[in-house]
Amino acid sequence: MPENELPPAGQVSLTPLDEISSGLAPVIFAEETPSFGVRDGVGNFTLETIRHHVAADGTITAHRVVAAHVRMPLRSVVALREALNGILLQAAPPASDSSN
Repeated sequence: MPENELPPAGQVSLTPLDEISSGLAPVIFAEETPSFGVRDGVGNFTLETIRHHVAADGTITAHRVVAAHVRMPLRSVVALREALNGILLQAAPPASDSSN
């Protein structure tokens, strides 16, 4: 395989170091990105989710809570945007072959 070519999906093997560090990394679930900005070349955004709470009387309430405060250099923001665009492309329905 040429040096700059990626292996087919599902055929990427992790090194032992990756397996260890990946197991320790948190999984972050977010439903909203309520704020974002840039300062001194560092992009930042806040990820938010909903947490449900059952009170002593049995009532259930939903609370907006911060899941993560993300800070990264702008070059990493660009890489993240490319990854998110890739996810959206994968999730898009296949193009129709029929012409209207």
